[in-house]
Amino acid sequence: MRLTNLNGVIEAHTSGGDVDGKNVSGELSARTSGGDIDLRDMACTLETATSGGNLEVAIKQPGKYVRLSNSGGDITLHLPKNIAADLDLQADQVNVGKLAAFNGTIQKDEVRGKLNGGGVRISADAGSGNVSLSVR
Repeated sequence: MRLTNLNGVIEAHTSGGDVDGKNVSGELSARTSGGDIDLRDMACTLETATSGGNLEVAIKQPGKYVRLSNSGGDITLHLPKNIAADLDLQADQVNVGKLAAFNGTIQKDEVRGKLNGGGVRISADAGSGNVSLSVR
């Protein structure tokens, strides 16, 4: 399923394929039970989940919240460097590198705290997989 240059309230669900998206604004709910999810240039409230693939999301401008869930694969999240966010990341292993302007706890399997003073709630749960965060 491809989602490109969309605006509004979008629900995209598939039971066995990949979900690819680029340049979406508004609100997006994207789910698949058997594929990968790859979302780029997101400027929206976002809830996305897969149970059998990997999830990669690049946020340009977050909406009200960002919720990422994956029970069997990895999550890669790219955030803009000036984002003010409350982070709640958990997985078998969480990789965040060096976070500037972060106040909270960083452990092997979870990261919780405020980035740039806090703001939009960003949560990612990879279950038995890994979460990797890059701020650029």
